[in-house]
Amino acid sequence: MKRLQTKAKAAQLADLKDDGALRHTASLLLVGDGVAVESNNPSVRFGLYQAQFLYLNCTPGFSAPAGYRLERSQVEGCVLTNYEPEHPVEGGR
Repeated sequence: MKRLQTKAKAAQLADLKDDGALRHTASLLLVGDGVAVESNNPSVRFGLYQAQFLYLNCTPGFSAPAGYRLERSQVEGCVLTNYEPEHPVEGGR
């Protein structure tokens, strides 16, 4: 699991370096107890959050709002959370 989270962190940081934000269509890694799922479908992710999966977020300085879960991940510089910040859509809204 640590190896998978390390690869996901590298991908997120490369995406952030590219344009300063995670792309709206980027698949997100959700981690459960001994299992991980990658999805770019908000409805699927919502269901996984209800099943206690948490999103691996490696954005520097990220903090979840009050009321959301925030746990340490296996990789330094990342957190696991059930808060998913809105990502900008390419081309703007």
